[in-house]
Amino acid sequence: MNIDAMRQFDALEVVRLGQTTAGRFSVNELKRLLEGLPQEQLGQVNWAVQGQPDAFERKLLDLEVSASVQMICQRCLQPVEQAVHSRVLLQLVPTEAELEEANEADAESDPATEDTLDVEPVLCRGRLDLFAEIEDELILALPYIALHEVCPVPLPKSAGDAIAEPPHPFAELARLREQPNQGGDDSAADETQHDEPSSRSGKSPGKSGGRSR
Repeated sequence: MNIDAMRQFDALEVVRLGQTTAGRFSVNELKRLLEGLPQEQLGQVNWAVQGQPDAFERKLLDLEVSASVQMICQRCLQPVEQAVHSRVLLQLVPTEAELEEANEADAESDPATEDTLDVEPVLCRGRLDLFAEIEDELILALPYIALHEVCPVPLPKSAGDAIAEPPHPFAELARLREQPNQGGDDSAADETQHDEPSSRSGKSPGKSGGRSR
C-alpha cells in the first residue's frame, strides 16, 4: 500500500470485516519525525492494522508499528540506530462530540480494569489518515535521548572531566626535609636539631631549650 492510499485508509470497512492489513515504507517519508534528526535514514517502518469490533460496540483498530531510526548519541555525538516500537488501539468516532466524550471517559476510567493496550480515540468520518497515525505513534515512542551501549569512538573530554588528585597530607613535610639547612654554622644547626628531641622529652613544658615552632 502506497502513501497516498494510507492517507485515505478505509478504516471503518477494515473494522467491520475484521480485516488485517500490513505494509512498510522508508523512514525518510516521515518528515515530522525527522525534525532535528539526521535527514538521511536507511531504516524502514513496518506497520500492521487489524479491525476489532468489541462487546461495547466500539470500532477499534489495532495498530502496531516498528522502525529503525538513526539518532545522535549524546555521549560521543555519532549516529546511533534506535529501534522504536509502539502498539495502540485506535477507537474510531464519527463526530467531535463523541471524540470529546470518549476522551473524558478515558480520563475517568480505572486503569486496573482497562484493556492491556492503550485506547486512543480518533476522529474518523469514513476515511482515516493512517500514515499520520503511524507517524504520531513513532514520535511518541521515540526516546528523548539516544546513547550507544558502547561508543565507537573515544569520548570527548571537557575541563570538568579531569579530576585533580588531592595532595598527600605529608607532602609539604617531605619537601621541607629535603631542603638544605640555611644559616651560617651548619654544625651548630645540626647540634641544635639533634639536641631538640631530648629537651622535649627530658624537660618540663615551658623550660625547653629547643626552638619553639
